[in-house]
Amino acid sequence: FKDFLYAGFYNDWNLYFIMRRAQDPMLKANWKDVSSPTFSNDFSIIRTKKKDKIIDRISYSLYANMTAESSSVFKGSLFIGTYNYGYLGRPATGAQIWRTYDGTTWEGILTDGFGDVNNRSITAMASFGGYLYAAVNKAFEPCKIYRTDGEYHNGKIVWEPIVTDGFGRQYNSYISALYPYMGRLYAITSGWLYSKHVSKEEYSGGVVYETSDGINWHPISENGISDLDNVTLENIEAFQGFLYINTRNSATGTQVIKGKVE
Repeated sequence: FKDFLYAGFYNDWNLYFIMRRAQDPMLKANWKDVSSPTFSNDFSIIRTKKKDKIIDRISYSLYANMTAESSSVFKGSLFIGTYNYGYLGRPATGAQIWRTYDGTTWEGILTDGFGDVNNRSITAMASFGGYLYAAVNKAFEPCKIYRTDGEYHNGKIVWEPIVTDGFGRQYNSYISALYPYMGRLYAITSGWLYSKHVSKEEYSGGVVYETSDGINWHPISENGISDLDNVTLENIEAFQGFLYINTRNSATGTQVIKGKVE
């Protein structure tokens, strides 16, 4: 984002950092903390420039944001989605989304888990068709997707619910990634490992969904992409006209699967 590389960190002391560094290979890869104390509770964002020597860490606030789960660039801003969980006397508020125009000054545009404190994590975000899409996880419940145009309406940012029931399948409890490609938006899911409602016998593996309008979704690959032991589809990326997806598979080992989009 704006010639900087950003990374979120979480450590065993419950400290969570977002850091950034310049992408210019001629500059030293020193990282600088660019977090805001209003957005990170144990959480920093670090960037780097030439001759940066010291990591300036800000790592406290009123919010129980433990990790940066997802990010996206949308309408000239960088957005960060958090995992929010009460600990050390800080009550959970629900998952949050923060944005920055300049990489250092942050604004909370969602701070209440879409009205549910148990919506703990923004697991994926993506820009598509003039909207920012955000996937949310609530423990043991089907996943959800919301979207916004990022503008203020009557003094607030409005989020529209798009998917509210795990695409109609209760075992779809977690969306690992949202990925725009060739005029479509893709979502890949994870299931029974995160859901108490479904046994492995009932589960059909991770699923790939697509939409061309952001509202109507349909599956294009089911059953863990032909292997039920692919319980989680972890990441998705395009390369030379193909989509690549890697999986979590504890039976035979992780897989990388290539597919052609028609």
